[in-house]
Amino acid sequence: MPSRRTYLRTCLGAGLAGVAGCLTDSGTTTPATETDASTGTTTDAPTATATPVPAAGEIAWRESLGGTVEHRPAIGTDRLFAGTESGTVVALSRDGGVSQWTTGTDAPIQDAPVVADESVLAVSGQTALHEHHTVVAFAAGDGTEQWRFEPDDWWLGIVGVSDGTAFVASTDDHLQSDGQTLYALSLADGTKEWSVEIGDNRGGFVAGDTIYIPVFRRLYAVGTDGTTKWTYDIPEYQFNTLAVVGETVALVSAEDFEQPVVHGIDATTGEQRFTFAPEWRAYTTHAVDDSLIVGGGEKIARLDPETGETEWIADLPMALYDAPVVDGTMYVSSRTAAAVSVESGDVVWTTDLDVEFARPVGVTGETLLLHKSAGDEDRNRHVVALDRATGDRRWEFAGDAELTTPALGTDRLYFGEESEIGALKLS
Repeated sequence: MPSRRTYLRTCLGAGLAGVAGCLTDSGTTTPATETDASTGTTTDAPTATATPVPAAGEIAWRESLGGTVEHRPAIGTDRLFAGTESGTVVALSRDGGVSQWTTGTDAPIQDAPVVADESVLAVSGQTALHEHHTVVAFAAGDGTEQWRFEPDDWWLGIVGVSDGTAFVASTDDHLQSDGQTLYALSLADGTKEWSVEIGDNRGGFVAGDTIYIPVFRRLYAVGTDGTTKWTYDIPEYQFNTLAVVGETVALVSAEDFEQPVVHGIDATTGEQRFTFAPEWRAYTTHAVDDSLIVGGGEKIARLDPETGETEWIADLPMALYDAPVVDGTMYVSSRTAAAVSVESGDVVWTTDLDVEFARPVGVTGETLLLHKSAGDEDRNRHVVALDRATGDRRWEFAGDAELTTPALGTDRLYFGEESEIGALKLS
């Protein structure tokens, strides 16, 4: 059911502007009166009120999709695409949330749709044991189904798209370093271009002419032509820590979660370049141009990507899963938010968020946006806007229920909430 439309927010220096009165064709305001025909008495007529214009941090529009939205919407050129637990894929206009088309699959959508060229890709299927996922491609313009890919594998994930090819990896509940498949599919018609054996997929991406796939206890480097370039064996891979900086591939492994190790790997040969395991524990990595930043324990640090030598350390207990960089400044957050110089490691500002955890969403103009959890019983329901120059709070939005990971557009922030897609006005 649609959520309640009561929103808790603090807006500093902004409000709703109502415009009363009737405008003539020339745009001037005239008195609104009417005459009672029986008495000749002139009385005030009802005053028309213009629709209030949302201020920054307020809802620009909402649209019900008729099914629960579990994953972030995907942003296209002028449209927004979202999948639901009921198996529908919906296209909405970005400016007003007007439905452009709705199409259905026969099972829940398992991740955020992927916009590729003129197509929208979605993974459909159940997550129970022995269930098989399907990749379906729809025309972005009208929602027409273009093709579907239904292998015998259990669960599928779209690793990335490059030069007219979609790369799809399989996994199941028996985690291994091999025994699964990476497929290359033509975006035009879904034809399998090639396939190669990998292990159980745990993420990955395409960088240049190489697909990097972390699996159970191993990293695969596969060329976009289907050639396995090299593999690198590791203890337990830490999710979402893969990064490529120049000729170095970095990731974090941890047999014991209390003892994470950063690995630097030669991108050409797959040989180890360095390991980094400080006492303060570096759980995450982040690539910024030619810099490798690590963090997550008591500090964050910049490493030389070729040698692993420490170039600077900042006393900030921040994870780096998401850390936008603008004009040489990196923005990080956890229970506090901070701005850090990528070049020197100098901390520009810190702001106490008084929350359990917050992750940066991105930067728009002069505003840093964060997605925060206030506590165990209030998770992922808030969006906070900070002045990126000072860290001062600008506004806060709170949904009625947990929000999906937001997607940042040019002047809107889009999210799923229960069975709705919402858009926050940003300026």
